[in-house]
Amino acid sequence: GDDQQRATGLGDLFEQRAAASGVHLDPAHATTITRICERLGGLPLAIELAAARVPMFGLHGVEALLDRPFEVLVTRSRGGDERHRTMHAAIDWSYRLLERDERWLLERLAVFRGGFDLDAALHIASLRPGATIAGADLVDSLVRKSLIGIDDRSRRERYRMLESIRAFAIGQLTASGELGPAYQLQAEWMAALLDTSFDDPCSAEVEQRAIRLERELDNWTLALATATSLRSSSLAARLCSPPTAYFALGRHDLVELLTSHYDACADRIARRAIACTLACASTGAPDPALLPHWNAEMNRLEGGRRSGAGHLIEWIVLTWEGRREEAVQWCIASADDERFTPDTRNLFTGIATLDRFSLTDSTDDIDRMITIAADTM
Repeated sequence: GDDQQRATGLGDLFEQRAAASGVHLDPAHATTITRICERLGGLPLAIELAAARVPMFGLHGVEALLDRPFEVLVTRSRGGDERHRTMHAAIDWSYRLLERDERWLLERLAVFRGGFDLDAALHIASLRPGATIAGADLVDSLVRKSLIGIDDRSRRERYRMLESIRAFAIGQLTASGELGPAYQLQAEWMAALLDTSFDDPCSAEVEQRAIRLERELDNWTLALATATSLRSSSLAARLCSPPTAYFALGRHDLVELLTSHYDACADRIARRAIACTLACASTGAPDPALLPHWNAEMNRLEGGRRSGAGHLIEWIVLTWEGRREEAVQWCIASADDERFTPDTRNLFTGIATLDRFSLTDSTDDIDRMITIAADTM
């Protein structure tokens, strides 16, 4: 009947997860597997966690572990509250069997939102004081024990954590008073990922980091909130660097969020960084006054000494307002500014060349832009 089909399905889940951990169970063990699944209330998460322990303890060892000291794993009811307690107990059981370094990393990865890449996990693992297990081994162990999983939807190696496990780990951080510091570690990681010079906003590195931000948007939003709660202007500034501005171009949905952080920040450098991102996010917004407002604000905060990012935003404003000849001349002057890196100066040369012939009525290369552009290639 239905109960038999359900039991078979849960047994198959147990066997599949054990096989994924490197253990292929003999069909003769079916009765033991059924008992374990029943003891775990038929909860898929609890079954996966238990099956992931088979390589370490063996099938009968896992069954024995359920007897002590976790009797709460035995469920006598299928009611919602009881199932919730059973699931919590299963996670707690698996958590208690972790090495100290594994617990530390699991808890700190729990604060990430929307998943995390391998480099983020390894970076956080490297911060563990007195760690005795290599970061890559810790990540591998947490995957094998079903506490984090590889996100099959991602084209690269990205990891996720089930919300029930994440909530449990955050509860551990809260109880130990380590939740705030864990959020700070996450925010510092995001800042390190984005921190680049405002005088070099056009490098391939900036573009690559901006693309990365597309999948890290939830983590970036969380990090910015952490910077505000800590009243850390330096952290906020690093989170609103050129890759962020590049990513935010035309993202009107970010204007309200960024404005609230701008209003909460008193430091000039941080306000300059947020104003830069706000100017980009305001491009094409329904309110045409937003873009020139944030451009002017950024100019004021830069003290009239426009950075490379500031020059780009000024060009956007001139172009958006239809002041096309002024936009060309602005880019020509920017291309001659020796403060900027070759990447940035070459970009201004290219923009000036394209704008000369696509945005103005000119048919002559009166500024020798084609020759200059060719010489830089």
